[in-house]
Amino acid sequence: MTKKIDQIKRLLRKHNYEVYVEINSASLCKIRSFFPERKEPPVLDFLSIVYSLEKEDSVSFTLNGENNDDIPCKKYIFDEVIFADIGRLCDFYGYSIELVGFYIDGEIADEKTFREFLLSSLKLNKKQTKRREIMLELLQSPALTEDQLDLFGDEIQTQYLMIQKMSEIH
Repeated sequence: MTKKIDQIKRLLRKHNYEVYVEINSASLCKIRSFFPERKEPPVLDFLSIVYSLEKEDSVSFTLNGENNDDIPCKKYIFDEVIFADIGRLCDFYGYSIELVGFYIDGEIADEKTFREFLLSSLKLNKKQTKRREIMLELLQSPALTEDQLDLFGDEIQTQYLMIQKMSEIH
């Protein structure tokens, strides 16, 4: 299946119809996602989103060059918030998340390498790394009840609920 996915990705890239995410080592805490023009419903002119982690507790983003409200987000979960948003947009516009392209400094990368590069650029301390591990474990488990979430601090609860809400298909 991976070979078939790679062939489709190359075809989309060749015809400039690729949904992609890129990061540049010159501006590590900025990620750009791009959604090409779509002529079938839901119609989309094109969409370029730049996510920036400039503060410790929120992601600012621009949509086609225009500033938007910040997304509340802790540094240790930056990538999960961005990928939840990209996944939500892919679902809405009918793109397969499997076909998203990844670029580091303009070079094609796989998702794992991209995420590792992004994560290493965040330079998390021990406390942030531990909180990240807790969040990843929570996100991989089935949806938690309020009683189960009460076992965690407010910060973890808030981040978990925000990512769960962003991941919902609208």
